[in-house]
Amino acid sequence: MQWFTLLSTLLGTAIGVASTLISERFRSKEARLQLHQAVRTEAYLSFLQSMNESAGAFRGLALTAAQAPPDQLQESSRQVFKESSLYVTRERIILFAPNSVAAAMNVVFNSLLQMQEAVNLRCDRYSPEFLSCLNKYADSVQMLRSEMRKDVGAEPLRNDVEWAPHG
Repeated sequence: MQWFTLLSTLLGTAIGVASTLISERFRSKEARLQLHQAVRTEAYLSFLQSMNESAGAFRGLALTAAQAPPDQLQESSRQVFKESSLYVTRERIILFAPNSVAAAMNVVFNSLLQMQEAVNLRCDRYSPEFLSCLNKYADSVQMLRSEMRKDVGAEPLRNDVEWAPHG
């Protein structure tokens, strides 16, 4: 009878330890997923902030593009990306985001490069060339937001609201 008690105690202990290990494994997997989601979300927010800072700076530079010396204008436009940390945040997106988000982010990044080029060509803030760059930027931002929202599990943005930053 003592063997039966000892055996059942050992079996109960083994089941308890096994169930604890299994639950910890699932819990740690969930924790890893949550951490990965948090890292991506932070990278998205950093990129969106850098992107908005860059676009705003290019809009500001375009206001005085015609009057600014070309060398100074080109140096100022180079500084926009540097000061906004856009390259660093872009790399974080490429590293952590799924392909759909990284591709959409790259379209936004390229639209900012086109905006920079328009500034370097001394296009005025209200010139057709610069406004075309702004419209491409706004459309690409909308696409990026949609992809980011899909990735983080948020519902799609409503179509009856103008979300894109025009002008």
